[in-house]
Amino acid sequence: MDYVKKYDPGYFSFVFAFKACISLVISCTAAYYIFDNRVPAILAAFGGLYVFFLIFTLSPASPRKSYILFFIVVSTICAALFTFLAQDALTGKLYDILWLVIPIIALSFIVGMSSAYSMELYRVMASVMMVALVACLYVEAKVPLTTEQIVVSMPLGALVAMFFTFFSFTPHKIYGRYIRTHYPLILNHCMLMVKNIQDQNIYRNERQEALALISTLKRVLQSKTGYLKNPYAIKNLQRAVFYIYRIEDLTLSINNLHEYTSKEGLNPKLKKELMYNLMQLSDIFAGHIPKIESKELDIFLKEKATKYNPVQIDALKILYLKIKIFSKPFNATGSTQDGGIAPFNVLKAFKVSFKSIGWRNEVYRFSVKYSLAVTIPLVIATTFDLYRGIWMCFGVVATIRPSVGGLQSSGKDYIVGNVLGAVIGIVVAYFTHDTAFFYIFLALSVFFMIYSRVYPSWLATANLVFALVLFYSLIYYHDYLEFVLQRFIDVITGFVIAIAVFWAIWPRYSYNTLFAQFKKQINELESMTTLLQDGITKGSIDCSLLQNKQSEFLDRNKEIRSIIKESKHEKRFFWIVQESENVMSVLDSILMHINELTNFLSTSMKEGKDVHLCINDLNVIKFRFDMIHNLMTSTPHYFKYDANDKLLIVDDKYFSWMIKSIFDSQDELYTIASRYMNKIDR
Repeated sequence: MDYVKKYDPGYFSFVFAFKACISLVISCTAAYYIFDNRVPAILAAFGGLYVFFLIFTLSPASPRKSYILFFIVVSTICAALFTFLAQDALTGKLYDILWLVIPIIALSFIVGMSSAYSMELYRVMASVMMVALVACLYVEAKVPLTTEQIVVSMPLGALVAMFFTFFSFTPHKIYGRYIRTHYPLILNHCMLMVKNIQDQNIYRNERQEALALISTLKRVLQSKTGYLKNPYAIKNLQRAVFYIYRIEDLTLSINNLHEYTSKEGLNPKLKKELMYNLMQLSDIFAGHIPKIESKELDIFLKEKATKYNPVQIDALKILYLKIKIFSKPFNATGSTQDGGIAPFNVLKAFKVSFKSIGWRNEVYRFSVKYSLAVTIPLVIATTFDLYRGIWMCFGVVATIRPSVGGLQSSGKDYIVGNVLGAVIGIVVAYFTHDTAFFYIFLALSVFFMIYSRVYPSWLATANLVFALVLFYSLIYYHDYLEFVLQRFIDVITGFVIAIAVFWAIWPRYSYNTLFAQFKKQINELESMTTLLQDGITKGSIDCSLLQNKQSEFLDRNKEIRSIIKESKHEKRFFWIVQESENVMSVLDSILMHINELTNFLSTSMKEGKDVHLCINDLNVIKFRFDMIHNLMTSTPHYFKYDANDKLLIVDDKYFSWMIKSIFDSQDELYTIASRYMNKIDR
């Protein structure tokens, strides 16, 4: 259950998969009724499945409806076209295969170039590629298929799926129940963070669990904003989003406190009171009023605070303040949703992709390698009359990644999933064939094939292969073991060919992308500093906007850790991976201090204090971020100077300490970046 709560909080994906199965039954039944044939019913299911798969992969901030409609149109055209082309091409003759190879080269090149516009468009086009390959499989298996069946059945299944996907059929109270049952889980992680504030290993695990769950919850909630119409559901959704950001703010404040108490520890009575208050906050989601206590804090401040670091005292005060703010009731008028989604422009996508064609352009190089990796196995297999080239292409398309390390990592998960799914599928098919249990497992396999898409890729692949093995055994029971083994060999062969192509031609390594990601993080920190300056000038700091930027920063952190993991597979320039760990630590420290600055400045301004002198020090910090960026882009820069010559002596020692901490962290960043740039110059 802990595993389920981590990847499917609120069981939204479970409900989603259930709706998907209902959609597939409806579309399959309609297609079978229209054509009185099983093949169109399978096509309808296939079109619907890809719509559901795309929903899982497309970002909630993207124009998903436009992308889905685009997919329906383009995939239907490609399915009809490739069915026609494959009829004469898959004969084993080299001349005939060109009628299929050339269009596949063109389509796969377009798929690669689409990533120049956006990764969402690339995912859509990759799905179109899969549909085209499946159309070829139908022809290769000599399944009778007409153009009319394709242009009716696939859009039918896809449109029914789209209807079920973008219209909410859930009760309007679902988000109220959702936050009552799942938000206390994050607060429990926060409580354990306080409890284990000196135990580095346990603390980091609890913090990672809390932040990962917060990130998942925000993604789930944001994905619902586009199609809620019921006013009660909208209000409950706003309430859910409102509290998830408050919980994230609370988690970051606990992390600030940890920075100053991890060595000397926290007063036991204070720790107990903090844990009690966090438990009280959980009562909010059960409809109760929390009873927040600060008795031990008051005693501590009067009697013992002078013995402790003043920075720790301020961090403790901020955390108690956040707890009190959290306990205030939700106000729907104060919760705003940013619904601005950039529209999908086909013409612009074409122009951007066309302009990216260039010998040194990374997108162009990826597209060329993509085309070769997809086409080579098809030519080899068809030339030698193997009739398995399309399956090898599936192995390429399913595992392909821009970098060598990413390809190795995805390939490993893909192979593990294939082996696990195939073994379980063979065992289930052997013991349950021709019984009622077999059809129960078959129905469940379709459900979990959709549901498991939110889980790690190896588990999703295993469920997909498990479902395919059961289908194979249903159609080819007498030789399905041989059939499954051949398919496994095919996808492994495709993966090996993809590795060979991406390693031999313009190899791109994951470690090369780390530098660009770190530049984005530094720019993000600079923009946060600018927002603080603007907030002081305007007399009000936009804390919600700053919190959104902090969330984006933390999300990119996860992406960077994934890149570091991929870099370790490459076993090249391992020093940069070690440096990256140091950079991650420094950037996290700066983010923490900027979060503290936000709390400090916002509170000071509400209390009527004059903080305009702080603009100078913030401007120094911003300027130094600019200089680090200039260093990383090989443009003129000047960085080394004494902090005492630039920073003002602000009356508040806490503010001065935070600025000096960021200043010192910037020195560390500059030193690491300089070492990297020197190695590049050599």
